[in-house]
Amino acid sequence: MTIDEAIKERIDRFNKLWKNAVGYTFEEEPEALKESNQRKKDEWNETLSKYEEKYGFKDDDSFMEYLGDHGFWDEGTPDIPQEVEDLFRARPKYESSLYPYEMTVIRQARSIAEFVEERASENGITPTEQWDRYVVECGPEATNFGFVKVLESYGYTGWSDGHSGNTAAQSLLFALTLVKWREDFKYLHGAMAGIVGDAGYHDDRGDVREHVKNMKNGEEQGA
Repeated sequence: MTIDEAIKERIDRFNKLWKNAVGYTFEEEPEALKESNQRKKDEWNETLSKYEEKYGFKDDDSFMEYLGDHGFWDEGTPDIPQEVEDLFRARPKYESSLYPYEMTVIRQARSIAEFVEERASENGITPTEQWDRYVVECGPEATNFGFVKVLESYGYTGWSDGHSGNTAAQSLLFALTLVKWREDFKYLHGAMAGIVGDAGYHDDRGDVREHVKNMKNGEEQGA
């Protein structure tokens, strides 16, 4: 299995999870949420416009400006009517797609895994052995960014700017899995699951448990 095939399996799995849960695929989520959020925004602005004569609300910007001008964010009791407070509580929450985040991590992981494969080929060893050499050189107290610096010392130039602690950690975990356990890559938790949980990925991990069960049964039969 190639790196790209493993990535496709992962995206296909997520597409299926999304389709079953919400009626559109993981890859379709950005556009679907864009449309959903726009509908919420239009409905909200229409609601606010009913208060234009009374409070001057034309849209969400003017609503938020009103709150600031009347001390809503200050300590103490804000100088605003109860119905405006009720409006604030009814303010819509817009959804963000997990797809761009996931793909950012996957692209970074692919870049690292491909680099390790190339260096392994040049050195006449397996990608797993090449990865382990980098780990040894990194030392027992290595950090994620420390590991990247080791890669860069051997010519890696693909590390993107602006990584958070989570995207860095997930990129390296994804890369490690693509190098050593490619067939299992599709089963890794979502890159943002540590923040939004597996439920945020519509993932009950049922197929993962089945996969682990089958692996154990295979090991027992081969023993």
